[in-house]
Amino acid sequence: MKRDISKIIGLFAVLTLAACTFTPHEVAMTAQAPMLTSGVGDGVVVGLRVIDDRDSKTVGQRGAGMAGADISASGLVSHVERQARDVLRNKGFTIADYNDSSSNVKLTVSVRSFKFFIETGFFTGANNVSVAIKAEARKGMQDYQNTYSFDDEARMLVVPDGSGIDEMLNAALLDVLTQFAADSELGEFLAR
Repeated sequence: MKRDISKIIGLFAVLTLAACTFTPHEVAMTAQAPMLTSGVGDGVVVGLRVIDDRDSKTVGQRGAGMAGADISASGLVSHVERQARDVLRNKGFTIADYNDSSSNVKLTVSVRSFKFFIETGFFTGANNVSVAIKAEARKGMQDYQNTYSFDDEARMLVVPDGSGIDEMLNAALLDVLTQFAADSELGEFLAR
């Protein structure tokens, strides 16, 4: 009897995990950029725009080897924009629309990559995460560019559920936003 119950529980667990593989998932955006306060931008108006420059709007699939339901992140660009605005404001910059004529300098933040891929292996699989954003600033005839990226591969025995996917992608985005916030050369360029 105990053996039958164990088999039933095991079968239920396998079926539940398989069902998750074919259920679409929307990433909950929770990464918060560190708010490094400075007065470097006092009196400088930055024309900001954030664009989605990814090769695909699909983040990945929930199953191994590009199988399973799509993972999406429809709130990604607006989340990155809020974080970029907060980072710049904490450095003393005033944020304006990109096309606003009152801006002293233009800044484009491009979301270049936001990907999750499960790679199959013999005993384990690999969860691959890739996140990148690029900052491109222009003031007169001068330009500043920098790309902030995070790539990681973690070996695991089980396919992550939705909260596990969210956790990995938000940790990667946090790393990238931290790089952006800590870029003192960008702050100095914008403040010139």
